[in-house]
Amino acid sequence: RLVPIAANWVLYPRFAKSDAAAAASTSRRMILRAGAVTAVGALPLALGAVLVIPVLFGSAFRPAVLPAQILLVGLAAEGVGGVVTAFLFGRGRPGLNSLAAGAGVTVTVSLDVWLIPRYGAVGAAIASSIAYLTTTFCLVLWYRHVIGRAAPVTALEPIIPGLARIPPNFARR
Repeated sequence: RLVPIAANWVLYPRFAKSDAAAAASTSRRMILRAGAVTAVGALPLALGAVLVIPVLFGSAFRPAVLPAQILLVGLAAEGVGGVVTAFLFGRGRPGLNSLAAGAGVTVTVSLDVWLIPRYGAVGAAIASSIAYLTTTFCLVLWYRHVIGRAAPVTALEPIIPGLARIPPNFARR
């Protein structure tokens, strides 16, 4: 999660001092880059978890490998969220970020209640991953709403299927 947090703190002031067109242009470029960094970075972490977790914590923690890998699926899109959060904050729309976070919390609580009793730590990891992706999905929808036209969603299509079919002005309807 360091890349998204860093992107947020570095880009937020830039988006705040830029005019709307420049902020939208810069954010469009940065969304795909930051998304690629976290998505590509998640793969070696997921593969490395098989070795690293048991070595660092002992063989008793081997069952933690699968939940860690599942969490990385949800975190793979966090780079996108970091840039979009910075954009929304910088353009004076922090409440939209809060709405996206609220959607993620709602998904987390709902799925935790359902999945943890049945699947334990794996269920918790699934719930969290789905919540992370839900938050990122909502952030991208709000971003598209704020810029008023289609955001660069084609690269996100494998992560969030169907995103390209959602009209950019969905919230105005």
